Amino acid sequence: MAKFGCIPALALVWGASLAWADALAQESEPRVETRLERDEIYEGESVLYTVLVRNTRDPRPPDLSAFQDFEVRGAGEQSLNSSEVRIINGRVIRKETFGRAYGYLLTPRQGGRLIVPAPTVEVDGKKLKGEPRALRVVAPEAQNLVILDISAVPSEVYPLQPFEVRLRVFVRRLPAPREDRDPTSVIDPAALEVPWADPPADLESASTSDWLSPKLARRQQRGFTINKIARKAGIFEFDDPIAVFDLEGRPAVESDVASIPSLAGRAEEYWVYELVRAFTPRRPGSYRFGPATVKGTFAEELQGRRFSGRKVYAIGKAAHVTVKSVPDEGKPASFTGAIGEFGISVDVAPRKARVGDPMTFTLVVTGRGNLEDVAAPDLTQVPEFASRFKLYEATSETKGERRIFTYSLRPIAAAVTHVPAVPFSYFDVAKERYITIHTEPIEIEIAEAVRMEGGDIVVGGNGPRAGKSVEARLEGIFANITDARQISNDAVNVPGTVGYAGALGVLYLFGAVWVARRRRLREDPALQRRRAAARRARERLDEALRSGDRAQGIRAALVGWVADVAGIPEAGLTAREVSERVREWGAGEALAGRAAALIESCDAWRYGAGAEAPADLDAPARAVLEELTSAFRGKAKS
Repeated sequence: MAKFGCIPALALVWGASLAWADALAQESEPRVETRLERDEIYEGESVLYTVLVRNTRDPRPPDLSAFQDFEVRGAGEQSLNSSEVRIINGRVIRKETFGRAYGYLLTPRQGGRLIVPAPTVEVDGKKLKGEPRALRVVAPEAQNLVILDISAVPSEVYPLQPFEVRLRVFVRRLPAPREDRDPTSVIDPAALEVPWADPPADLESASTSDWLSPKLARRQQRGFTINKIARKAGIFEFDDPIAVFDLEGRPAVESDVASIPSLAGRAEEYWVYELVRAFTPRRPGSYRFGPATVKGTFAEELQGRRFSGRKVYAIGKAAHVTVKSVPDEGKPASFTGAIGEFGISVDVAPRKARVGDPMTFTLVVTGRGNLEDVAAPDLTQVPEFASRFKLYEATSETKGERRIFTYSLRPIAAAVTHVPAVPFSYFDVAKERYITIHTEPIEIEIAEAVRMEGGDIVVGGNGPRAGKSVEARLEGIFANITDARQISNDAVNVPGTVGYAGALGVLYLFGAVWVARRRRLREDPALQRRRAAARRARERLDEALRSGDRAQGIRAALVGWVADVAGIPEAGLTAREVSERVREWGAGEALAGRAAALIESCDAWRYGAGAEAPADLDAPARAVLEELTSAFRGKAKS
């Protein structure tokens, strides 16, 4: 009986193993999972949203285009690849999982119960959807203890026209008899969240450090924290205390509250704290600043000698700025995209030439504005140019605060006495109108082209110059020859002449190719970038190993090398894309896999729990980089 008693147990184990194997088979299908860090937040707060793409090696990033009710910011991505081996009843079962996690910060645009839409992910040509999630966005409690206001001045600008974004925090005065005391001096620092601490794209501004460093509280811990920014103090990151910023509070006056209906006529009841930042837009577009929030405990009543506090969460509605395109009305034909304030100068060389000789005309634009975006003026639209010169397309380059355009001209008549004035138009953002300036004409001397006479063609060498015609001699060709040494065979040696001309042609072709190649090397930034890829990657790797920031430095070296060789932007390049590029270039699956695995390992350390990558990554990183460099030495693939 004992012998048979084990059968149910074996059957149970076998059934469990089959069930686990069946679960593995089901898990092998690609799928998309979604997670929300919290299902309830206050208006103005952000929530971490994660999309996990499982059971696929090379997923594409999720499509979040349907997330219209949220501002979406990337929070990084991480590999989910792993391998596991189990032995059940003597049977070895290997489980390998593949996938990738994508993190995002979602900021709701409105309150109430919102649905986070299902993300779409393309896997092997098929579109998979994750689950939608519900999020409750709670409006702040009505209160008049703390009020936030965000404004942008001016709210409509042109490119390169600066504007300011101002956050004001109004805090109710302390109860009597302490009403003249700064309300933040009796509380712990309140927490401000300011979304524009990192400038939006296409907006120029002082760095976050330069902007906030002068506001650091130096003596007393009064003020506000901003975005949980830490103040470097300890050896390790977790030793760094949260920085406190003094926003220089003062009693409010009526002009402070004039634009806030709820505070009109009540300025004497509040103190005001300001945080101002200036921006300069580069291109047209719409920008949203906010909402901003403050969270903390603020003094409300005086009980004896102590203040009682009230927890407050307040939100300031977002301000909007529109960067307008320059107007079409009144736009001159000589406008080529210049916005700002500019001056121009011109030169031509040589100033003495013959009809048809090449001349170099240089136009230099200087000033403050969008120099890189300025196109070359079209000289064919200047009538005096078009009627007096053969014109060729200009080349352009930017050096510091100068934009240089170089044209090639050929005068078409000797009557040309000067290079005409060139009109140049720009949009002045300070005056908000178009300005047209002109260069001064440049005097030149143009002579007729040289025309050879018949005698110039007949007579050669150093012999006496013949007349304009060849005289016939009745005596014969030797009638006036008395010295036999003067007799020579003047017949043309056709084979020799052809060979000589062919050799000259080959030499000319070789020289032209050499000159063109040298010019291409000088003027092709992509080629120069490819040639410098290995040196730049080694320097970045060496710097990373010296500074100790291995994970970031190793990733930057490998990804930067691939971007330089391919001639593509480095930002946003993933391990999967690096692997695809390396495989496309024929370096082999093994090397592509090692490069991708190393980048994924660095990502894991970067997004891990704060630990630094180990030193044993140094040797593999250098080996992979040298193998990549060796595999592509002498190639110019893109």
